[in-house]
Amino acid sequence: MSTQSPQGDSPIPREVTGITDTTHHIPLEIIGEIFAQFLPPIMDNAGRGELTKLCLVSKRWNDAARRSPTLWDNLRITLGYVASYPFQNVIEWLSRAGVAPKTLTIFVLPHYMQCEAPKQCRLTGSGLLRLLEEVPVLKQLRITSTSGRCYRNLLQSIKNRDFWDSLGSLSFAVTGEVPLDASNFLSLGMPQSLTAFELHLPGHLLTLLNRDYPTNLTSFQIPPKLLSSLTSFSFRCNWEASPIILTTLQHCINVTTLTLNLEDGRLQCDDSDPFITSLSPNGLLLPKLQTLRLRQWKPSEATNLFSLLKAPSIHHVDVSFERYEADFDHDQYLDCTYIKAYDEDPYFDCSRISDGDPVIYEVDESFGQALGVFMGRSGSSQPTLRSLRLHYAAIKTPALSRLLEPLDSLAHLTLDEFDLDDDCFKDSCVASVLPNLKVLELLRLPTEYSLEHADAFTGGEKVRSVTLKATHRDTELCCPLHSRRKPQEAQEDIDPSLTIPGSRKMGEFRMAPY
Repeated sequence: MSTQSPQGDSPIPREVTGITDTTHHIPLEIIGEIFAQFLPPIMDNAGRGELTKLCLVSKRWNDAARRSPTLWDNLRITLGYVASYPFQNVIEWLSRAGVAPKTLTIFVLPHYMQCEAPKQCRLTGSGLLRLLEEVPVLKQLRITSTSGRCYRNLLQSIKNRDFWDSLGSLSFAVTGEVPLDASNFLSLGMPQSLTAFELHLPGHLLTLLNRDYPTNLTSFQIPPKLLSSLTSFSFRCNWEASPIILTTLQHCINVTTLTLNLEDGRLQCDDSDPFITSLSPNGLLLPKLQTLRLRQWKPSEATNLFSLLKAPSIHHVDVSFERYEADFDHDQYLDCTYIKAYDEDPYFDCSRISDGDPVIYEVDESFGQALGVFMGRSGSSQPTLRSLRLHYAAIKTPALSRLLEPLDSLAHLTLDEFDLDDDCFKDSCVASVLPNLKVLELLRLPTEYSLEHADAFTGGEKVRSVTLKATHRDTELCCPLHSRRKPQEAQEDIDPSLTIPGSRKMGEFRMAPY
C-alpha cells in the first residue's frame, strides 16, 4: 500500500510502515485524542519530531493526526542568530489546525548587543511581523526576549491592527533588562481586545546591575486602562525597591484569575509609603477576583499581602512557598566579588540566592490570622472560599488548626510537599474545623511520614463524605486511601486548576529549512 508523508510530497518507505496497525476498528477522532495524550501540549522541537514519527506509521495514523486540530494549534519556535527564518513552515504547520484558535510561543535566544533600531531587533527585523499577520485565527501569543527594547520595537512596528487587535491572550517575558528609554513600552499600542495578560519582569538583581537603577524601578508602569480590561492577569516581579505589585493591583477591577510570582522577594508595603497609607481599613479591593495563585512567596510576605487585600468573590487560593531558583548564569551573577559593590544595597539579600538545598519556610500562626482577616473582609454572610492549596513549607499542628479555623466553607484542601507533625491528624481540633470538607489531598509527604491518624481528619467513626488522597515523595501516582462519598452526591465546585499534573521536560522547537 502506498502511503504519503505528512507533507504529502513522497511515499513513506516500507521499512518505516512495517509496524502492524491494529487500530483499524478505532475511530480516527479517538486515535487523535490518544496522540494528544501522548504528545506535549506545546509543539516544540521534541514534540514536533514525535508527531512526525506517528504520522509516518501508517496512512490511517496520518489521517487521524491531520483530523486533530489540537495537535497543530500550539507551537513554539526559537529565534536564533541568523538573519531570516523559514516562517512559511510555521504558517503551514499552524494552518493544519483549520479554524481552531492558535497559540504561538516565541523564544528569542539571549543577546546583549544594543537593539536600538527595529531593523537590528530580532523581533522586528526577522520577518516575524509578517508571520503574525498571516497566521489564521491567532488568539494567544507568548514572547520571551532579553530587553524591554525588543517589545518597544515590536509594538512600534505593528501597522496592521486587524490581527493584533484580535488577540485575546498575550505574554511578555523580559529576561535581561528594562532600560529607561523602554520603560513605557506597554503604552505603545497593546491589543484592544486583550483579556488575558502575562508579564514577567527581570529579577531584582539583574535590574540592580543595570545602569539605569533605580530610576527604571520607579518609571516603569503598566497602563491602568490595560489592567482594567483584563479578566486574567499573571505578574512575575521581585522589584523590592518599588511597591509596583500593590500599585498595579489597584487597577485590576475586572480580574477573576490572578497569579503573582514574587521570586522570594519582599512585598513593599511600608506604612510610610503614601500608597499604603491611602488604603482604607477595608483593604485593596479586587471585586471580581475568584482565583488567587501566589508563587515563590515567603510566608511573611504572603501574610502581608493577605492583610491588605479584599476579595469578596474569592473561591480558590493557591499559595506556593517554594524557593526561587534564579535562571540566569550563577557563575556570572552569584560571584561575591562581582556583586561586592552592591552589597550595601538595603534591598539586596545575598543569602536568598546562595547555592545549596532549598530552604523550607515555616508557616506560623500569623499567616493563618492574615488569611482569616482576608476572608473576613468579604462582607458576605456566606463565606465563599471553596479550595485551598498550600505548597512547600512546614507547619506545626497549632498553626495548622489556627489557619483552618476561619475556613469552614472549605471543600477542597491540598497540602503539597508539606512537613507536618507526626501527630497532626491525631489532634481532634484539626479534624473538626472543616465541616464542609469533601476532598483532602496530602501530596509528596516525607517518605517516612505515617498516615496512621489521617482517618480522624476524614471524620473517624462519623459518616462524612470525604475523599482522602495521599502520595509520598518516593511515589509518582496519587491513590485514594479513603473514600466515603455518598453515591448520589455530586462533585462539588472544585477548581480543576489546583490539580497538580505530572511534569514533562520539553525542549525547544528550532525552526530550520526542511
